[in-house]
Amino acid sequence: MATVFNSDQMAVILANPPGMNNSQVMGGRTRKMCFTKTLPASGLATGDSILLGELPIGARIVGGQFVWGTAQGATATTAIGITGTTGKYFVAAVTNALTVFRLADTLAQNYGAVLTAREVVQALNAAAAWTADSVLKGHIDYLVD
Repeated sequence: MATVFNSDQMAVILANPPGMNNSQVMGGRTRKMCFTKTLPASGLATGDSILLGELPIGARIVGGQFVWGTAQGATATTAIGITGTTGKYFVAAVTNALTVFRLADTLAQNYGAVLTAREVVQALNAAAAWTADSVLKGHIDYLVD
């Protein structure tokens, strides 16, 4: 006979006495931190960054994506993260495509992490200059309430 296992959240519900999961786990609202930036005509150099937005204390990160309006070149990379952990949500990778890049979609990229402090999210140009006049658009999804 097969064994049935409970998720951590189901174990709370089935406990004696039964418990309740907080709204970051069940019933919370999904919010988006959206960002858009048109690069200057001079482009951005290696090591430059763009401050994208701020995530609140208690946010549970559940994914996101970004896209460039212009391919960034054969060696240009993008990292999405915070000061001190530049690749927290997207580890530096070549972004020489007009496709959508997923971020915070693995445990290594902090999917499901709950923030204990506010975070200012940034995009970092880790290698080779970004293309002049290109547009960066995206969002990070998170649960709150």
